[in-house]
Amino acid sequence: MKPDTMAKSKQEQPSFEEGLGRLEQIVKQLENGDLPLKQSISLFEEGMELSEACRKQLKDAEAKVEILVAKDDQDVDDESEDVFRGPEEPASFTDDVELPF
Repeated sequence: MKPDTMAKSKQEQPSFEEGLGRLEQIVKQLENGDLPLKQSISLFEEGMELSEACRKQLKDAEAKVEILVAKDDQDVDDESEDVFRGPEEPASFTDDVELPF
């Protein structure tokens, strides 16, 4: 990675959507085949950096989702235990309601 590119990527990394959009533009330009070799290589390098940045963002997002799902599963397990265990002290129906007989 070029030093100026490294400094830029550390300061302002594009969002996933921006990176993906730019990557699509680069692919279209390279598929056209009408660029000079030096520009093609430069675009290819930019595309590889964007691809890696997007891949890292996806991996980070996946890790967050896994944490949230695991937390939610734990919450559901805790609630299930409470339901199956039942109340600590069973409520008496007559405690709250006066019966007419």
